[in-house]
Amino acid sequence: MAKQRSIRDIPRNPREPGPRMRVKPIPPETMTVDEAARRLGISKSSAYEALKRAEVPGLHIGGRWVVPRARFERFLGGDEPDAVA
Repeated sequence: MAKQRSIRDIPRNPREPGPRMRVKPIPPETMTVDEAARRLGISKSSAYEALKRAEVPGLHIGGRWVVPRARFERFLGGDEPDAVA
């Protein structure tokens, strides 16, 4: 008789939180770098580089980048003063 598999037997991505880890949800006022990259049509690594060069509005908090949604929307609309043409 075969051993019944449990959820713990399934390999997972090591970057994703495990079953016992709690992840605080990102508040709706901000978006992840991945979300911003998808909206811009660029790779995640290019988005990080743009954040570091201040070409895209973002905040570096405790080793983590977040993108303020309202500033990002203004940036996309061309209203951000340091927007890249």
